[in-house]
Amino acid sequence: MFTSPRLHKLCNAHLPGAKNIYDDTGIEEKKTWVSGDWDTIIERDPDLIVLVDASWDWADEKIFHLCSNEKLRNLRAVQNRAFIVVPFSASTLGVRIGSLAFNLAEAMTALIQGEALPSLEFSTENGRVLGKSGVRVMEKLPMWNGTDLDELCPGSSSPIQLRDDIPLDEAFELQIGELQDELDEKNKVLQDTIKEKEALEVEKAELGEMMTVMTDELNESNAAVSMDDLRLMSIGLGLLGFIVMM
Repeated sequence: MFTSPRLHKLCNAHLPGAKNIYDDTGIEEKKTWVSGDWDTIIERDPDLIVLVDASWDWADEKIFHLCSNEKLRNLRAVQNRAFIVVPFSASTLGVRIGSLAFNLAEAMTALIQGEALPSLEFSTENGRVLGKSGVRVMEKLPMWNGTDLDELCPGSSSPIQLRDDIPLDEAFELQIGELQDELDEKNKVLQDTIKEKEALEVEKAELGEMMTVMTDELNESNAAVSMDDLRLMSIGLGLLGFIVMM
Protein backbone atom coordinates (compact mmCIF):
# COMPACT_ATOMS: atom_id res chain seq x y z
CA MET A 1 0.00 0.00 0.00
CA PHE A 2 2.73 2.44 0.93
CA THR A 3 4.57 2.47 -2.41
CA SER A 4 1.56 2.05 -4.70
CA PRO A 5 -1.92 2.36 -3.19
CA ARG A 6 -4.58 0.00 -4.46
CA LEU A 7 -8.05 1.49 -4.38
CA HIS A 8 -11.14 -0.57 -3.70
CA LYS A 9 -14.46 0.42 -5.28
CA LEU A 10 -16.72 -0.20 -2.28
CA CYS A 11 -20.35 -0.88 -3.05
CA ASN A 12 -22.84 1.97 -2.37
CA ALA A 13 -20.25 4.22 -0.73
CA HIS A 14 -21.97 7.15 -2.47
CA LEU A 15 -25.24 6.70 -0.57
CA PRO A 16 -24.42 8.98 2.40
CA GLY A 17 -23.13 11.62 0.00
CA ALA A 18 -19.57 10.26 -0.24
CA LYS A 19 -17.63 10.83 -3.44
CA ASN A 20 -14.62 8.83 -4.54
CA ILE A 21 -11.65 11.12 -5.23
CA TYR A 22 -11.02 9.07 -8.39
CA ASP A 23 -14.60 9.20 -9.68
CA ASP A 24 -13.65 11.45 -12.60
CA THR A 25 -11.04 8.97 -13.83
CA GLY A 26 -13.53 6.21 -14.60
CA ILE A 27 -12.90 4.13 -11.49
CA GLU A 28 -16.57 3.21 -11.33
CA GLU A 29 -16.26 1.54 -14.74
CA LYS A 30 -13.16 -0.45 -13.83
CA LYS A 31 -12.67 -3.63 -11.85
CA THR A 32 -13.14 -3.86 -8.08
CA TRP A 33 -9.50 -2.91 -7.48
CA VAL A 34 -7.49 -0.26 -9.31
CA SER A 35 -4.01 1.18 -8.76
CA GLY A 36 -3.67 4.81 -7.75
CA ASP A 37 -0.87 7.19 -6.89
CA TRP A 38 -0.08 9.14 -3.75
CA ASP A 39 0.39 12.46 -5.54
CA THR A 40 -3.25 12.45 -6.68
CA ILE A 41 -4.42 11.46 -3.19
CA ILE A 42 -2.37 14.27 -1.62
CA GLU A 43 -3.66 16.75 -4.18
CA ARG A 44 -7.31 15.82 -3.67
CA ASP A 45 -6.98 15.53 0.11
CA PRO A 46 -9.87 13.18 1.06
CA ASP A 47 -12.13 13.76 4.06
CA LEU A 48 -11.94 10.14 5.14
CA ILE A 49 -10.09 6.97 4.21
CA VAL A 50 -11.60 3.49 4.07
CA LEU A 51 -9.01 0.80 4.85
CA VAL A 52 -9.58 -2.82 3.82
CA ASP A 53 -8.28 -5.20 6.49
CA ALA A 54 -6.84 -8.61 5.56
CA SER A 55 -4.45 -11.09 7.19
CA TRP A 56 -1.88 -10.35 4.46
CA ASP A 57 -2.52 -6.59 4.40
CA TRP A 58 -3.39 -5.28 7.87
CA ALA A 59 -5.33 -2.03 8.23
CA ASP A 60 -3.29 -1.12 11.32
CA GLU A 61 -0.10 -1.28 9.25
CA LYS A 62 -1.66 1.03 6.69
CA ILE A 63 -2.48 3.53 9.43
CA PHE A 64 1.14 3.29 10.60
CA HIS A 65 2.40 4.20 7.10
CA LEU A 66 -0.11 7.04 6.72
CA CYS A 67 0.88 8.57 10.05
CA SER A 68 4.65 8.09 9.74
CA ASN A 69 5.01 9.55 6.22
CA GLU A 70 5.77 13.28 6.33
CA LYS A 71 3.50 14.09 3.38
CA LEU A 72 0.64 11.68 4.06
CA ARG A 73 0.34 12.64 7.72
CA ASN A 74 -0.76 16.10 6.54
CA LEU A 75 -3.82 14.69 4.75
CA ARG A 76 -7.08 16.02 6.18
CA ALA A 77 -8.35 12.47 6.83
CA VAL A 78 -5.15 11.56 8.70
CA GLN A 79 -5.17 14.78 10.73
CA ASN A 80 -8.80 14.06 11.74
CA ARG A 81 -8.13 10.33 12.09
CA ALA A 82 -11.11 9.72 9.86
CA PHE A 83 -10.41 6.05 9.26
CA ILE A 84 -13.02 3.38 8.58
CA VAL A 85 -11.82 -0.21 8.55
CA VAL A 86 -13.73 -2.91 6.66
CA PRO A 87 -12.89 -6.65 6.58
CA PHE A 88 -11.73 -7.91 3.21
CA SER A 89 -14.16 -10.84 3.39
CA ALA A 90 -17.12 -8.43 3.55
CA SER A 91 -15.86 -6.08 0.82
CA THR A 92 -16.12 -8.60 -2.03
CA LEU A 93 -19.29 -9.88 -3.66
CA GLY A 94 -21.12 -12.12 -1.24
CA VAL A 95 -23.87 -12.28 1.35
CA ARG A 96 -22.13 -9.76 3.65
CA ILE A 97 -21.74 -6.90 1.18
CA GLY A 98 -25.29 -5.58 1.68
CA SER A 99 -24.80 -5.27 5.43
CA LEU A 100 -21.35 -3.76 4.84
CA ALA A 101 -22.71 -1.08 2.50
CA PHE A 102 -25.38 -0.20 5.07
CA ASN A 103 -22.92 0.07 7.99
CA LEU A 104 -20.34 1.86 5.85
CA ALA A 105 -22.82 4.57 4.90
CA GLU A 106 -23.75 5.07 8.56
CA ALA A 107 -20.09 5.17 9.65
CA MET A 108 -19.27 7.80 7.00
CA THR A 109 -22.16 9.97 8.16
CA ALA A 110 -21.03 9.62 11.78
CA LEU A 111 -17.42 10.65 11.00
CA ILE A 112 -18.14 13.55 8.64
CA GLN A 113 -21.46 14.90 9.94
CA GLY A 114 -21.15 13.87 13.58
CA GLU A 115 -24.40 11.89 13.61
CA ALA A 116 -24.86 9.20 16.24
CA LEU A 117 -24.70 5.57 15.14
CA PRO A 118 -27.62 3.21 15.80
CA SER A 119 -27.01 0.92 18.76
CA LEU A 120 -28.92 -1.80 16.93
CA GLU A 121 -26.10 -1.99 14.37
CA PHE A 122 -23.02 -0.80 16.29
CA SER A 123 -21.42 -1.49 19.66
CA THR A 124 -18.30 -0.22 21.45
CA GLU A 125 -15.32 -2.46 22.16
CA ASN A 126 -11.83 -1.49 23.39
CA GLY A 127 -11.91 2.06 22.08
CA ARG A 128 -13.46 1.20 18.74
CA VAL A 129 -16.98 1.15 17.38
CA LEU A 130 -17.80 -2.13 15.69
CA GLY A 131 -20.65 -2.70 13.23
CA LYS A 132 -22.42 -6.01 12.73
CA SER A 133 -20.89 -6.29 9.25
CA GLY A 134 -17.35 -5.89 10.66
CA VAL A 135 -17.03 -2.17 9.88
CA ARG A 136 -14.80 -0.47 12.46
CA VAL A 137 -14.53 3.17 13.46
CA MET A 138 -11.69 3.79 15.90
CA GLU A 139 -11.93 6.40 18.64
CA LYS A 140 -8.54 5.23 19.92
CA LEU A 141 -5.88 3.98 17.52
CA PRO A 142 -4.29 0.59 18.26
CA MET A 143 -0.68 -0.58 18.67
CA TRP A 144 1.30 -1.77 15.65
CA ASN A 145 4.56 -3.68 16.06
CA GLY A 146 5.25 -1.97 19.36
CA THR A 147 4.29 1.50 18.07
CA ASP A 148 1.38 3.27 19.71
CA LEU A 149 -0.47 4.66 16.69
CA ASP A 150 -2.52 6.89 18.99
CA GLU A 151 0.71 8.75 19.87
CA LEU A 152 2.26 8.52 16.39
CA CYS A 153 -0.66 9.95 14.41
CA PRO A 154 -1.33 13.70 14.40
CA GLY A 155 -4.62 15.25 15.47
CA SER A 156 -7.22 13.50 17.55
CA SER A 157 -10.16 11.21 16.95
CA SER A 158 -13.71 12.56 16.99
CA PRO A 159 -15.92 10.97 19.65
CA ILE A 160 -18.48 8.57 18.21
CA GLN A 161 -21.90 8.57 19.81
CA LEU A 162 -24.37 5.69 19.85
CA ARG A 163 -28.06 6.43 20.02
CA ASP A 164 -30.43 4.15 21.93
CA ASP A 165 -32.59 2.75 19.19
CA ILE A 166 -35.68 0.74 20.08
CA PRO A 167 -35.48 -2.87 18.86
CA LEU A 168 -37.82 -3.58 16.00
CA ASP A 169 -40.03 -5.96 17.99
CA GLU A 170 -40.34 -3.43 20.81
CA ALA A 171 -41.12 -0.72 18.28
CA PHE A 172 -43.89 -2.91 16.88
CA GLU A 173 -45.21 -3.57 20.38
CA LEU A 174 -45.15 0.16 21.13
CA GLN A 175 -46.94 0.91 17.88
CA ILE A 176 -49.52 -1.81 18.58
CA GLY A 177 -50.02 -0.40 22.07
CA GLU A 178 -50.61 3.09 20.65
CA LEU A 179 -53.05 1.70 18.09
CA GLN A 180 -54.83 -0.24 20.84
CA ASP A 181 -55.16 2.92 22.94
CA GLU A 182 -56.54 4.77 19.93
CA LEU A 183 -58.96 1.91 19.25
CA ASP A 184 -60.10 1.88 22.89
CA GLU A 185 -60.70 5.62 22.76
CA LYS A 186 -62.74 5.32 19.57
CA ASN A 187 -64.66 2.38 21.07
CA LYS A 188 -65.45 4.48 24.14
CA VAL A 189 -66.75 7.29 21.93
CA LEU A 190 -68.83 4.73 20.00
CA GLN A 191 -70.28 3.27 23.21
CA ASP A 192 -71.14 6.77 24.46
CA THR A 193 -72.82 7.49 21.13
CA ILE A 194 -74.81 4.24 21.37
CA LYS A 195 -75.90 5.11 24.90
CA GLU A 196 -76.96 8.59 23.75
CA LYS A 197 -78.91 7.03 20.89
CA GLU A 198 -80.60 4.56 23.24
CA ALA A 199 -81.49 7.44 25.61
CA LEU A 200 -82.98 9.35 22.65
CA GLU A 201 -84.96 6.27 21.64
CA VAL A 202 -86.37 5.98 25.18
CA GLU A 203 -87.19 9.66 25.20
CA LYS A 204 -88.82 9.30 21.79
CA ALA A 205 -90.90 6.36 23.03
CA GLU A 206 -91.98 8.33 26.11
CA LEU A 207 -92.95 11.29 23.94
CA GLY A 208 -94.89 8.90 21.70
CA GLU A 209 -96.80 7.56 24.67
CA MET A 210 -97.53 11.10 25.84
CA MET A 211 -98.78 12.00 22.36
CA THR A 212 -101.01 8.93 22.38
CA VAL A 213 -102.48 9.83 25.77
CA MET A 214 -103.02 13.44 24.70
CA THR A 215 -104.66 12.32 21.47
CA ASP A 216 -106.98 9.95 23.34
CA GLU A 217 -107.89 12.70 25.80
CA LEU A 218 -108.51 15.11 22.92
CA ASN A 219 -110.69 12.57 21.14
CA GLU A 220 -112.66 11.93 24.34
CA SER A 221 -113.05 15.67 24.82
CA ASN A 222 -114.27 16.09 21.24
CA ALA A 223 -116.71 13.23 21.70
CA ALA A 224 -118.08 14.81 24.87
CA VAL A 225 -118.48 18.13 23.09
CA SER A 226 -120.33 16.41 20.25
CA MET A 227 -122.80 14.75 22.67
CA ASP A 228 -123.49 18.09 24.34
CA ASP A 229 -124.10 19.62 20.91
CA LEU A 230 -126.61 16.86 20.11
CA ARG A 231 -128.44 17.40 23.38
CA LEU A 232 -128.64 21.14 22.78
CA MET A 233 -129.85 20.50 19.23
CA SER A 234 -132.55 18.13 20.48
CA ILE A 235 -133.68 20.62 23.09
CA GLY A 236 -133.73 23.35 20.46
CA LEU A 237 -135.82 21.24 18.08
CA GLY A 238 -138.20 20.36 20.89
CA LEU A 239 -138.72 23.97 21.76
CA LEU A 240 -139.20 24.84 18.12
CA GLY A 241 -141.88 22.20 17.82
CA PHE A 242 -143.58 23.45 20.93
CA ILE A 243 -143.62 26.99 19.61
CA VAL A 244 -145.02 25.86 16.27
CA MET A 245 -147.79 23.91 17.95
CA MET A 246 -148.67 26.87 20.07
